[in-house]
Amino acid sequence: MQKKERGTISIETVFFIIIFAVTFFGGVELARGVALRHALDTGTWEATRYLSIHPGDWSGADNIIRQAVSRSPLGSGYASQVSVTVNMPSSAFGEQFSVTASVPFQATIPLVGSLSQRTLTSEHTLRIEAYP
Repeated sequence: MQKKERGTISIETVFFIIIFAVTFFGGVELARGVALRHALDTGTWEATRYLSIHPGDWSGADNIIRQAVSRSPLGSGYASQVSVTVNMPSSAFGEQFSVTASVPFQATIPLVGSLSQRTLTSEHTLRIEAYP
C-alpha cells in the first residue's frame, strides 16, 4: 500500500455507514408509518361498518377507530391524536355516508427529514343498512 492510499478505506467505510444508516432508519420509519396507516384504515372500515348498522352511535365509531390504532404494535401513542369526521346527511335507510379519520405522523429518527411531518388519512363510504 502506498503512502497516498492510507486513509481511503476509512473514508469509504464512513461513507458506507452514513448511507447504510440513512437507508436502514428510513426503512424503519416507513414501516412504522405503514403499520399506523393500516391500523387507521382497519379501524375506519370497522367504524364505518358499525355506523351502517347503528347510525346514531358516532361516539362508538370514534372509540372503534381509536382502539384499532391503540392495538397496533406501533400506534399506541397515536390513539389520542386521532381525528374522526362523520359525513352523514341523514340516518335514513339506504343513505350514503362516509367516515374519515386522520392522525399526524412524526418520524422519531431525525435523519429521515422527508417523513418527519405527515398526516395519515383514511376514508370509507357505505350505505345505512339499519331498517327504521
